[in-house]
Amino acid sequence: MEGRLILDGQYRIQNLIGHGGWGACYVAEHTKSSKESKVAVKCIPRQGLNFRERAYIAREIKYHKQASCVAHGGIVAFIDHGVDEDEDIVYLVTEYCSKGDLFSSVRTHRLSGRHSKIKRRVLQIIDAVQAMHDAGIYHRDLKPENIFVRKDKSLAIGDFGFATDHETTANFNLGTPRYMSPGAY
Repeated sequence: MEGRLILDGQYRIQNLIGHGGWGACYVAEHTKSSKESKVAVKCIPRQGLNFRERAYIAREIKYHKQASCVAHGGIVAFIDHGVDEDEDIVYLVTEYCSKGDLFSSVRTHRLSGRHSKIKRRVLQIIDAVQAMHDAGIYHRDLKPENIFVRKDKSLAIGDFGFATDHETTANFNLGTPRYMSPGAY
C-alpha cells in the first residue's frame, strides 16, 4: 500500500499508523499541495462485506462529514472520500493527528500528573460531544482509541463507524464490549 497514489493521484500513501476492525489507517501526503500536507487515510476493503456492513461504511462517511461541519474544533476534520472500484477499497481522508490516540497517550503516561491539562482535555471532549448532540449526531463508540491527539496536543473525536442520527435506538451490542456498561453485551 505504501507509495500508492489514491483518489485520482491526490494523495500518496506513506506509512501504516494503525489497524481497526474494518481496515487500516495510513499517513499520506497531499500531492497537489505546495506545502507539506499530511493527512490520515482509512482504507476499508469491501470484499466480503455484507449489506449491513457496507451500510456502516456509508453512515461513517455521512456522519463524520456532518460532524466535521459542526463549528467545533473537537472533531477530526473530514477532508475527502472515494472508492477504488478496481481494488474495491473505500478511502476516508481526514485530518492527521500526529500524536496518535488518547489511549496511547494514557498508556505511555504522557498525561500523568498534569491534572489541569487533563481537566482541560476532558472538557474539550465533553464540548465536542455536546456539539455533536446539538447537531443530532450520536457517536455510539466513544472510547480513548477514537479520540485523537493533534500536534498541538488538543483532542478530537474521530471514527464515526457506529454513529447515528437517532437519539434513541433499539440497536444493541454496538461498539467495543470492554467499554459497554455491564449486561449490555
